[in-house]
Formats: sequence, C-alpha cells, structure tokens
Amino acid sequence: MKLLSHYRSAANRHFSNWHEYDINENMIYSHRSTQYNRETYPVGLHFHDYYELLIVEGGDVRYICESASYLPRYGDVILIPPGKLHMSMINAESTTYSRCVFYLYDNAFDAIGCSSLLQFLHRHESSGQFFTSLKPRRMEELTALLARLDTALEKEQPEDHALALGLILQIFYLLNKPADESTHHEEYFPQNVLDIQHYLDTHFAEVSTVAEVAEHFFYSREYVSRLFKKYLNTTVANYVLQRRIVYSQRLIETDMPLLDVCYQAGFGSTSSFIRAFQSVTGMTPSKYRHAHHERLKPSGG
Repeated sequence: MKLLSHYRSAANRHFSNWHEYDINENMIYSHRSTQYNRETYPVGLHFHDYYELLIVEGGDVRYICESASYLPRYGDVILIPPGKLHMSMINAESTTYSRCVFYLYDNAFDAIGCSSLLQFLHRHESSGQFFTSLKPRRMEELTALLARLDTALEKEQPEDHALALGLILQIFYLLNKPADESTHHEEYFPQNVLDIQHYLDTHFAEVSTVAEVAEHFFYSREYVSRLFKKYLNTTVANYVLQRRIVYSQRLIETDMPLLDVCYQAGFGSTSSFIRAFQSVTGMTPSKYRHAHHERLKPSGG
C-alpha cells in the first residue's frame, strides 16, 4: 500500500504465527494468532488513513474506538474507519489473540470494477457502529473462505494469487450483506472521561496544556493525567497531538496551503508541525500530500 510505509515499519515485529500479504497497492491482508501477556501486548492509541477490518477468531482483549468499548468474541467484526482513534488492550494476564485483518482504502476494488463490494464500509462509518456480531452460519461461511485464502496466499504462485483475489471478493460479498446484529457498547468509560474526551475532540486546536483542561473541569492536573493513563493508556498531550494530526491529514488532502494547515490544526510553527506530523505518520506533510494524490491516480496513470 502506498501510504503504509510507517505502518509497515512499526508493525515489523518478530511474532510467530503472523502472516501478512500485499493483495494490491490498496489492500493488505494479515492473519495473526499471537500469545500475549500484559508485558508483551502492544498497547497504544493510534489512527490510520485507511480502513482496518478485523474478523475476531479468539482472545481475551478489549477494543476501544473513540469513546466506544467492546469485548470482542468469536465471530465479531470490527471496522475502524480512517482517522478514528483506537486501541486494543489485553483483558487477562495472558491470552492467545487470533484475528484476520484487512487494511484497505475504499478504492481497493476500483481497478476490477467491484467498488460496490465496499459499500458497507461507508454504511458503518456513517452509523458510527464499529462492532458487529456475525451469526454462526455466516461466520462458518466466512471462516471457510478465510482458510482457503490463507492456503492460496501461502503458495505464492501467480495462479494462486488470482484464486486469492477471487476468495477476497467472496469474503467482501459476504461482509457487504446487511449486518446480522449490532453489538452493544460496553460501559467502560466513566462520564468524566467521556466529557474530557468530548472537550478535547472539539478544542484540540486551542488546548495546549493539561492544566487548561483540568481548570476547565475544576480538576487537578494529576487527576486528569491519571484518568487518561488508566482508561486510554496515553497522555492528554498525546491525545491532542493525534487529534491535530488526523485533522491536518484531512486538510492536506485538499489544496489548502500547508502553512494554513499548520495553524488551523493548532500548531505554533511550521517546524513543530512538520516534526510532529512526521513522528506520527512517518512522512512529512508535503510527502503525505504527494503520496495521497499518487494513490488516487487510476492504475497505470
């Protein structure tokens, strides 16, 4: 994928039972079954500029997306749209977390005229429903297709890659059907955390210190910091930074001058903007804009 250089370097960990395949320049498929404990589980609030689609096979983990929390089970589908802050965390001392993951842009099937298979991405995004449970029969169909997909991709022959693409089309045809049942959000975040999140989500360009946030809610700085560490495993400063980068990416994808993007997103100088953007995305704002425009060009264009 053209914009996944940072993801690929960050995810280049030496885990066993972790297989990853480039399907085309706008889609990656990964099948992972990893034994974790609290020390080895990678926890970190982050976002992508692409969709992340997980099909859960097992594992005792909690998944958080924005202010929603869920304890996924076998047969659950998690869809994270671009720009949504999310993370997962281990919910036991140790667990084997198994999942099939697609990383993709919404033009992943344009070259073969099957873009309609990705309509469900936008349906879920507009509804704000990140978690869906599949009924046993549909999960059985999906599991069988995923097993055949793994076998085809492992062979690494051109004809097998063609078979893999056909299986992926069947998988997305299945996922594109109306959802079986929506899952209920777990009541994980206390109201004060939700209130602080909402405040930061709407004032990220103006907030510069934890003290400002604490003063707004009549809390101490230490209390606000403890809340974010406990429930989001991050700092207020990092949360604000992630929000600013998400917002600046959307502006960069337009023709807005980068200087205007810098100040609208809340950065005090172009140097701090470039440094922060590169630390999060792995590329400078100008390179991100170029890569984004390149990705939108028709194949062979």
